[in-house]
This record gives sequence, C-alpha cells and structure tokens, in this order.
Amino acid sequence: MGRLGLVLCFLFLFVYSGVFGGPIFSKKRPPPPAPNGRPPVSGNRTPSGVWCVAMGGVSVKDLKSFIQGACTNPQYGLNCGNIVVGGPCYFNNVAKKQASYVLNLFFIRYHTCMARYGTLTPKDPSEGTCRFPLLNLNG
Repeated sequence: MGRLGLVLCFLFLFVYSGVFGGPIFSKKRPPPPAPNGRPPVSGNRTPSGVWCVAMGGVSVKDLKSFIQGACTNPQYGLNCGNIVVGGPCYFNNVAKKQASYVLNLFFIRYHTCMARYGTLTPKDPSEGTCRFPLLNLNG
C-alpha cells in the first residue's frame, strides 16, 4: 500500500470514526417520535407552546438586576420597550411580571429559560394589553 493509500485509509477512518459525530456527509437524524407520534417534550412544555416566566423565591433585587443587565446590554438584542413606564407590560413596576416578560424575550431569542431566574410554563402569562410572545414548538 503506497503513501496515497495510507492517506486515504486514514482519511476514511477519521471521517467515519465519530470524531465529529459520525460521517460528515450524513444528515443528523431527528429524535425518534414519542409513542403518541408527537416529538418528545420535557419540563412544562406543551404541544402548542411554552413561556419562560420568573419563578417564585427570586429576590426583587435579583430580578431587577437581571432586567437591567438584559435590557441594557446591546449584545442580547432584546427590545424591552414594553416594560418601560407607559408600556403595555409596565405593571406599575412589579419586578416579577416585568422580569417574566424579559425572561420570555430571552427565551424566544436564545431558546433557554435562565434557570437562576425563570421556569417554563404552558400557561400564557399575557395580561391585559401585555402580550407575551410564544415559542411555538410545532414549527
């Protein structure tokens, strides 16, 4: 076996060895469906959607700190205009409701509910004219 043969053999073994999760030309397979035919879900998710809201037990100080950091850091790209005075989600400066709105914005954008502050719920937290965006799990 010549040098070219060794290189090709090495390349074949490298590509198919699973170093990068298996063959580089294969498509990732979706997870197997649940017995009811729907994709598997976890936590408080529902087949139609889920929201991330502030959980009980988090101090007002920590919630306000989270809001300040998430809304003023341009790197996150969150539009927190709805929670300012006069906005539909201002809630008379109730930190838990405002933090819930911001947590949900973060969840929609980054698909993560920050465990230190939030929890998932299948119940729509929208109230009055304040509408929480929905992460649709069906599409």
